[in-house]
Amino acid sequence: MDEATNKTIRQHEAQTPDWRYSELSKHLYIWFDRFNEQFFENLLQTPAISFERERANSLGHYLLTRNAFGLKWNININSLYTDLPFADTLGTLLHEMIHQWQQEFGEKKFLLQKIIIIMPNLEQKQKVLASPQIIMEET
Repeated sequence: MDEATNKTIRQHEAQTPDWRYSELSKHLYIWFDRFNEQFFENLLQTPAISFERERANSLGHYLLTRNAFGLKWNININSLYTDLPFADTLGTLLHEMIHQWQQEFGEKKFLLQKIIIIMPNLEQKQKVLASPQIIMEET
């Protein structure tokens, strides 16, 4: 049920032209699919991507519990920072996808070598690696 609902939310977000985040949402879902295939073997469930305001020191978060609507798998992008360069927002999305992976599959070692190679700058790489639970292995 959660997966079907999240896919419906995805369609709704992309098809709501008078919503401020419609275009950004559409592109983030496309990149979610790309990252999921490239780095997570398509094992992550489609999340609801939301745009709620958070603390100023947070670019986004992954909800570890069900959201206010009772749905699982919710990645929030801080609405304070939706005007950042798209590469920065993608870095946040990917970082939160790693948290989703950790929740779904536990504290298994996660290979990040491919992710680190594609990140555009050192700041992005640091953001992805900010979680102490993630262990990077050489390939």
